[in-house]
Amino acid sequence: MDKLIKAKFIKDGEPYGRQYTYLTKEDVQYGQKVYADTQHGEAELIVTDVNIPKSEVPEDVIPKLKYIHTAKQEEITTEGLSFDAELVLPSVKINYEELKAELENKLKEYSTLVITEETLPGCKAAQKELAGLRNTIDRYRKDKKKELEAPIKVFEAQCKDLVALIEKVEQPIKEGIQVYDNAKKDDKREKAETIIAEVVESAGLNEKYANRLFVVDKYTNLTATEKAVREDVETRAFALRVEQEREQERLDIIQSVIDSENERITAKMDIIDFQNLIDSSNFKTKDIIATIKGRAERIYAAEHPAPKEESNPEPVQEQKPEPVKSEIKQEEPEEPQPMYKVVIDVREPVGRIRELGGFLKNHGYNYTVIEQTRL
Repeated sequence: MDKLIKAKFIKDGEPYGRQYTYLTKEDVQYGQKVYADTQHGEAELIVTDVNIPKSEVPEDVIPKLKYIHTAKQEEITTEGLSFDAELVLPSVKINYEELKAELENKLKEYSTLVITEETLPGCKAAQKELAGLRNTIDRYRKDKKKELEAPIKVFEAQCKDLVALIEKVEQPIKEGIQVYDNAKKDDKREKAETIIAEVVESAGLNEKYANRLFVVDKYTNLTATEKAVREDVETRAFALRVEQEREQERLDIIQSVIDSENERITAKMDIIDFQNLIDSSNFKTKDIIATIKGRAERIYAAEHPAPKEESNPEPVQEQKPEPVKSEIKQEEPEEPQPMYKVVIDVREPVGRIRELGGFLKNHGYNYTVIEQTRL
């Protein structure tokens, strides 16, 4: 039912000017802030009088009166859409202080209970009464919360329906764009592969390093230009070419050592015999060379055994040339052993140091004197 009220406009937080008559379908109170639509937009007013009798307003004026509302109209315009939402903040008021005082007074009766065998039935009854009070309050809370959430759920459902309308039209467009983008990416990938093939040939990369010059994701970006892709491929190819040349120099050195050592032995060595050392990052070139020389030395010793000494009249068991067996075993090619670097701090008189150096040299140890200091 429509009600008549009077209100004044608010300026700088204070009511000003004369009061105007409005219609309302809501219950309002004196001094309450309300809102009304004007030719300049939504205006803020304050209620100055309520329950105005219709007899005080001419009948022909009432149909021309505007309505006021207690909630501010929120209007948002974005992307060509105009949202007009009436936001009413949830407000729940209960007689909290009165209920609290009443409840505290009632609970005093239960706080003095003492549980004994005689009072047990009464205590059980009291506990049921307390549980009933607790459940009543909790049920009231849930019911009111459900009522408050109802408009929110309706609002969410409405917004989701609007989004679904957009997605229904948007999805085919997205799919069409994706098809186009994928075709463009495939075309850019093919062009990048052609550029890579050209650069591999001009840079002279072997298969090992050519395989490392593959198409990266940025080459297929829709914004990637052919010039930028070629420049990046050439930069990567140059770095690979340098690495390839270094590796080839290393292999040439190793091969020259093998060729040199093969000149003095019959059982020739091949670079493939040392491929596991070459491929390993744990072995430097000098370590591999030392391994090659060590194997060549063992092969040479096996192919050129020392002449046997003439037998003497001593008992046969004392003349058994035990070392010969180990020399014969050395004829079989041995798998290269892992190389180790050992740093030892030796502090002895110079004579002893020279003895140690002679021992290492005579037994084929590959060593380098890093530092020699007199103590």
